[in-house]
Amino acid sequence: MTQEQTDKVYADLASYEKEVSEHNEQVLKALGKKAQADFEELMDCCKVTEKIKLVDAPKGINNKERCGVFKNVHVDQWGTNMEGDSYAGFIYTNVKGQWIQVPFSC
Repeated sequence: MTQEQTDKVYADLASYEKEVSEHNEQVLKALGKKAQADFEELMDCCKVTEKIKLVDAPKGINNKERCGVFKNVHVDQWGTNMEGDSYAGFIYTNVKGQWIQVPFSC
C-alpha cells in the first residue's frame, strides 16, 4: 500500500468518526439538557462505537436500572476476546418515551 493510499484510508476513517460523533451529539441534544451528563454516566468505562439509533423495542437483558433521564436499561452484549474481559454490544434505554440503541465496546 502506498503512502497516498494509507493517508486516504486514515482520512476516510477520521471523516467517518467525525460523522458518527456529530450524529450522536445531535441525538443527545434532542433528548434534553440533562441527557449529555447522564449519558456520560450511563456509558462509564465504555466507548460508543457507532451511531445511536431510535428503535421500536429493546433487546437483551433488562438490568432494572436507570441513569438520570435514561430509564429501563437493557444490555445485549458478547465477549470479544478469549480472556472474557472485553465486551461489545448494545445498550437499550428508554428516554422521553423513545427507545434508543447505543452500540458500545469496553
